[in-house]
Amino acid sequence: MKDNAAVVTLTIGQLREIVSDAVREALSERDKAPALINLKTLAQKIGITERSILDLRKQGLPNTMIGDSPRFALSEVIEWLQLKDVREIAAALAKFTPLERADLSPDNVKEIGKRARVALSLLKPGQEVSLGGGVKISKATKKRNP
Repeated sequence: MKDNAAVVTLTIGQLREIVSDAVREALSERDKAPALINLKTLAQKIGITERSILDLRKQGLPNTMIGDSPRFALSEVIEWLQLKDVREIAAALAKFTPLERADLSPDNVKEIGKRARVALSLLKPGQEVSLGGGVKISKATKKRNP
């Protein structure tokens, strides 16, 4: 036995309480983790094919492998898909050159505005997306009036 080892004497009741607390804490941590669903269930929940989900995995769709099968946290998948839409819209907006962005023709303004509204609707308050060329869009956090 090491010199710094402690010897503790516990009653059965005290030991039972320590073990119960440890189990309760471990279970509460487990309950905080999102439930994982399989490929078929995810496809049904979000309304796309299993093949499309497998393609999205190649693009970075979050998943956890259990054995040979991918499992998905629905909330993480939805958030990833929303951000993917924002990134795609931002990339489309970034294709406009600075001169095109400066062009105030009604058609160009209408198209840029439509894309920006869609991108902004997908952003969370305080979130920002770069459009390239030093242009960024962000959604302001809501301020409450006193």
